[in-house]
Amino acid sequence: MKANNLKIIFFVLGDINIASSRVRVFQLLPSLRKFGIKYKIIKYNNYFINKVLFVKHYHNRSNIIIFKIIDRLLHYYKILYFIIISFFYDICFIQKIVLPILAIKVLTRINNNLVFDIDDALYCNDDGNFIKNYRLNYILKNSKHVFVGNDELYNYASKYCSSVSKIIGPIDCNRYKPSIKINQDEIVTIGWIGSDSTTKYLLSILNILDHLTVKHENLRIIAIGAKNEKIFRGIKIEIINWSLKTELYYLSKFDIGIMPLIDDLWTKGKGGYKILQYMAIGIPVVASSVGINKYLIRNGYNGFLASNEIEWTEKLEYLILNKDKRIDMGKRGRIIANNNYSIEKSISEMLEVFNNLKHDIY
Repeated sequence: MKANNLKIIFFVLGDINIASSRVRVFQLLPSLRKFGIKYKIIKYNNYFINKVLFVKHYHNRSNIIIFKIIDRLLHYYKILYFIIISFFYDICFIQKIVLPILAIKVLTRINNNLVFDIDDALYCNDDGNFIKNYRLNYILKNSKHVFVGNDELYNYASKYCSSVSKIIGPIDCNRYKPSIKINQDEIVTIGWIGSDSTTKYLLSILNILDHLTVKHENLRIIAIGAKNEKIFRGIKIEIINWSLKTELYYLSKFDIGIMPLIDDLWTKGKGGYKILQYMAIGIPVVASSVGINKYLIRNGYNGFLASNEIEWTEKLEYLILNKDKRIDMGKRGRIIANNNYSIEKSISEMLEVFNNLKHDIY
């Protein structure tokens, strides 16, 4: 794992508060520094425009033409800036940004050591319908290497690029780790962590959660980052705003982690990061039997897979009633996360790729 004096320019989707950018790039930077890698970060999204200049209109900015124009111009400026300064770096690393074909053509003329990272099914929309993404396919074809987040993405990327490797997560097991629970009232907490866009998956099992909270007086539900839907009213569920500073505090209250999904093309391409968070903090997981969930969860060992309402109810109730089983499964999940999906393991795999690319340069 040499990589000394290597210089990488990262073009990332967003700042550290954007989950994919944090997981796939920002949390890896301290480890890269230890191996002597120098880097520069360029953020694609225009947070200054969104959060400072037009904060009063943030939620409806997409409907205001002047906002669209300014956003588009800034995006073009950042693409141009990225292309120009790529000349001074050994490797160009693009995280999830599907650039115009012309931009890739110019970039690879200046620096053809392109690495592309994809952790979502960018070849379909949020509703799970396939779309012909010519720009994505062009980037994949012109990448020296592609990192993907699961088998589904690996199979897709491999059609266009001959050098593809799978990195799941990774998870920082030094940050996410088991905590000592002081629980005098024997409260059992089922927890979910996500965002506005993924709240719809939590809603898919809302009736099950409502039924369980009525049946078990010692049960509570915490949803970190969920959209504050009106449908939650009247249900014993605590909605917590997500922040990087507070997420560990609330995650430490979880006894059981859940990841419900709808089975479609989009969800099959998801990375399962919340499952890795649950495993790293040492709690069992109940998740839909979809996509990477089936790879991360060994059914009955570190959690359960559920395919219908009956299975969701049975598996959750089993864990609610069996504290010792929760603890045992949580310990197994922690070991799996630490051994297979830690930053240390992922960095080792990435450095091997970077070293090979460096060798090609010189």
